[in-house]
Amino acid sequence: MAESGLAGLSTADLYKAAAIAEGYESVPVDIETFINDPFYIGEIYGEGRVYPYWLDKLKKLFPNPLYSPFIEVCITGCIGAGKSTVSIIGVLYDLYRVTLLKDPHKKFKLIPTTPIVITLITATMDLAGAVLADQLIDVIGCSPYFRSKLLPGKGDKIDEEMFPHHVGIAYGSRMRHSLGKAVIGAIID
Repeated sequence: MAESGLAGLSTADLYKAAAIAEGYESVPVDIETFINDPFYIGEIYGEGRVYPYWLDKLKKLFPNPLYSPFIEVCITGCIGAGKSTVSIIGVLYDLYRVTLLKDPHKKFKLIPTTPIVITLITATMDLAGAVLADQLIDVIGCSPYFRSKLLPGKGDKIDEEMFPHHVGIAYGSRMRHSLGKAVIGAIID
């Protein structure tokens, strides 16, 4: 029986090989590094600002930088428990991984002009724009990584094409506000 050529590789080398095979420019950092490193979102969420309970849940949601065993997550709890924070971190991590793809349309088998978006859905358009969208824009604005990926003139407000390859953020108060777009993640609040 022939031995696999991957048998002697380290975990880092396996992630690198898998990332290349999946079409990434580089291996995404793990969720904990993404949260704590100031280059990503650590300026806002680092230094223990995420409750340990939620950090543990995020590490289970994203057990490695290339894969999540979950396609849907429902977060419940009282006011101030961190539901919105953990939701924002989760969609930003998804957005981060998509912006690392060389050709996200090829990866997802989409027509090259199809918008690829994270969608924010709330009870009213005003809430969608004022609450979640403002928080996302603030974090993106504080992140050297996301700022480096923004298209020229973008980043001061939510835009469906903030990043290369027609990648961005959409918002609305009804599911129809996302029709015709490839939704890779959403917060429904």
